[in-house]
Amino acid sequence: MLIETLAFPTFFYCLIAFSSTLLQFCIAANTISPGQSISDILTLVSSDHVFELGFFPSGYNKSRYLGIWYKKTPGILVWIANQNNPLTDTYGVFTITSNGTLLLLDQRNHTIWYSNSSRAAQTLVAQVLDSGNLILIDVNDTSNSSESYLWKSFDYPFNIWLPGMMIGKDTSNGLDPFLTSCSDSNIASPGDFTYRFDYWGLPEIILRRGSTRKYRTGLWNGVRFSGLPIPVNQYFVSVFRLNKELLGRIYNSTNEFHNTRITLSQSGILQGLLLKKGSSEWTIMNAMPNDLCDNYGQWL
Repeated sequence: MLIETLAFPTFFYCLIAFSSTLLQFCIAANTISPGQSISDILTLVSSDHVFELGFFPSGYNKSRYLGIWYKKTPGILVWIANQNNPLTDTYGVFTITSNGTLLLLDQRNHTIWYSNSSRAAQTLVAQVLDSGNLILIDVNDTSNSSESYLWKSFDYPFNIWLPGMMIGKDTSNGLDPFLTSCSDSNIASPGDFTYRFDYWGLPEIILRRGSTRKYRTGLWNGVRFSGLPIPVNQYFVSVFRLNKELLGRIYNSTNEFHNTRITLSQSGILQGLLLKKGSSEWTIMNAMPNDLCDNYGQWL
């Protein structure tokens, strides 16, 4: 009789303990190692709870994607792994192999998306940073610099430009990251607009709709892009990187207590947005093109 009395409380205690462990993983974990995975409602959350990685639905069908969003404003996606190849049901697994490949698998164990690391490593970890960058690192590498990352999501932008993310060419890995708009606000699929470097002659960044130029920054004159106004924004600082391996532009946030992002909208507008500490509302600080005079080849 005593055993029967203790059976339910013991089971209930174990259930609570398991739920607490599961909840702790959902809330606190920011890394996975080879052999570990996340699926369904499980997520990875950056150490200061700025960004979250997990699965999300889009539209009115069963399509699901693996992506990263702001934890405070979940509707703002900053990266999508399988943008062009959605999961067709509610099942999906994100994992890391022993050789350093990130994998997204469907219910039939088919590969929906995968990454390639730049080199082999012995002790691998995938981690979501407070910058919004998903990185693959060798935990035995103590340099702790972006150059030591085996792979990073910042090399494969969505329609969001985050602080520390470079738009431009990196000859060390053959990548040329650029922004692409979304075709629809409810569907994670590429749109008509791109914002990317042009390397003919002096570099400049051009906004295009398909192959048609819509806006440009003007040529780099050694100090700034000639077509851009002199920066007066107190939250953004732009950095041009030019060396034997890199030709690109990075912007950094000047206030660590606020979140900033630059978004290429569905209609082809670049917007600088700010989320102040303690707020849940994003504020538009600037936009380009700003008027008809900004449009490429505009006749007045």
